[in-house]
Amino acid sequence: MTFLDWNLVESTGSELPVLGNTSCGLWVHAATFGGVIVTEKIRELCAQDGTMDIEMDRMVHFLSPDPHYGRIKTLTVLYQFEGDESLYVLNAPETFGSIHISRTGRLRTAIQRLESPYKIVAFPDVEIVAAIWGLKRMKTRSVLLDLIRFFSDKDEQGAIRMTNEFWKEDTWNGQAKTWSIYFRFTGSDKIQCVTGWEQQALEVPWCRHV
Repeated sequence: MTFLDWNLVESTGSELPVLGNTSCGLWVHAATFGGVIVTEKIRELCAQDGTMDIEMDRMVHFLSPDPHYGRIKTLTVLYQFEGDESLYVLNAPETFGSIHISRTGRLRTAIQRLESPYKIVAFPDVEIVAAIWGLKRMKTRSVLLDLIRFFSDKDEQGAIRMTNEFWKEDTWNGQAKTWSIYFRFTGSDKIQCVTGWEQQALEVPWCRHV
């Protein structure tokens, strides 16, 4: 990686679409649990008043079957409120306890308001919205650069093995971790997500034309 490449990975400053009317004022773009996409099930938790209550110790039953028996699993949720351009990401282990999501509530330690997505001038057709490794949302520029390059490969070849070495950090003290990457292709309003477990590979289960 060159010094120039490193400094071209930056916040885009571009705005994500402001949501119009939704059924409850809260929209879940995507969600993962234990390396599995669970978006539709998590959307069922959205209340009519635009709030969401999550009991983490019950998620393994609500989202059954258990995607990996015997391992502690994390839930990630990327969401947005109606009429607001801000995106939020929840990332919590199933041991976390109760989580209440609302427009006016204070942010818990497991929830972060996102900055603008990251992109690189040399690869302008994809943005990384959030990259999560275990218990942490990763912002390491060299890692984001590698992800952007991978998603920008129009030949759709190769794979990235998800390890502590790739992410440059062990975010959970030797625990088996999951990863979730939220991304968007330029010109699309749809945020896509890929997920899996440590030692599994990031491959090409997405669509460029959505």
